[in-house]
Amino acid sequence: METDSESLTLQNAGLALESTCMARYGFRTPSRVVHASMPPGHDAANMERRYGVSDLAIAQRYGYHLETPIPKNDPASEQMTPQEKSVFAGGSRGGNGLMVPLREFGGLPVPTGGCAGEAMRRIGDANVDSGLPERLDMESLDRSAADPRVQAALGAWTTCMAAKGYHADSPETMDRVVPFASTPSATPTEIKVAVADVLCKKSTGLVTIWANAETKVQNSMIEQNQIPLTNERKQLDAAIKNAAALLG
Repeated sequence: METDSESLTLQNAGLALESTCMARYGFRTPSRVVHASMPPGHDAANMERRYGVSDLAIAQRYGYHLETPIPKNDPASEQMTPQEKSVFAGGSRGGNGLMVPLREFGGLPVPTGGCAGEAMRRIGDANVDSGLPERLDMESLDRSAADPRVQAALGAWTTCMAAKGYHADSPETMDRVVPFASTPSATPTEIKVAVADVLCKKSTGLVTIWANAETKVQNSMIEQNQIPLTNERKQLDAAIKNAAALLG
């Protein structure tokens, strides 16, 4: 799976190429991602919040909120006009829902797949399919959650939380206990619940037990899918290298 920095490199290279291409047709589009990186805990390739918040210092200060909020979309990347969309994508959908290719615009030929397709081909990520690792990532979490040792640890965590006055069956459902998603920052109540959550995880060993169980599941998955995963990693590495070179 892509790290945060790898994803940013691919995004910036793609935007730069797309912007140059779109300019040929008289359109102005963003050429770079405004934010420098995604906040801690957002990176798909890390484990920071795999099983919910687990850092006591973070819980005491931010509750369930991220230390750095996820940046909103760049204002420059506002909704494209139908013409821009057509050039960007290389066509538009007809009344039957099928894509109608755009061969020419303003007297200039439009590349197959539009400016987006052209950028992906130049970078080399057109054939990179993240579907397999993403699927394995979700499956490994579900399979490890069913492990008897994890279930026992979850039961102990639930008992611990109940003793503190909070009723929850999983760290994944804490938003039902305290609706933190609807608040811009942590409330005193949220912080209190998050601290209890982390302390119960530590006293029951939940995170360590779950991580060990999932590691075994993922190692088995990697062994079973070694060839396609290796091939995808090679394609991704090549695309990242090309993207970095394009960005200078």
